[in-house]
Amino acid sequence: MKLLHNIFLSLLLLSSAALSVSATAADSAAGTAANAAPQAASQAASQAVSKSGSTVVNINTANAQQIADSIKGIGDSKARAIIEYRDTHGKFTSLQELEKVAGIGAKTIERNKANLAL
Repeated sequence: MKLLHNIFLSLLLLSSAALSVSATAADSAAGTAANAAPQAASQAASQAVSKSGSTVVNINTANAQQIADSIKGIGDSKARAIIEYRDTHGKFTSLQELEKVAGIGAKTIERNKANLAL
C-alpha cells in the first residue's frame, strides 16, 4: 500500500511539473506575441487600404519608406523631405500643406488625394 502511495505522489509531482513547464512556455509565447502586436498596430495606423484597393498612407505617422511606397510621384528624397517638414513644423493640418514641401505640387496631391490621410 505504501508503494502505491509513493507512486501516486510521484505521478502527482510529475504532472504538476509538466503543467508548470507548459504554463511557462505559454507565458513566453504570449510575451513574444505581445511585443509584436504594438509594432504591427503602428504600421497599420500609418497605412490602410482605400475602397479602390490602393494603399492609404497617413502622412502624419508614416515613415519615409511608407510614404515613398504609397504616393505616386514621390521617391525616397521627397519622402524624406516630407518627414523633415513634419518634424520641423509639426503634423500636417491639411493635404494642401504638402505643397509647402519643396518639389511637391498641387498635381501630385490631387493625383494621390484618395491615398492620403491625416
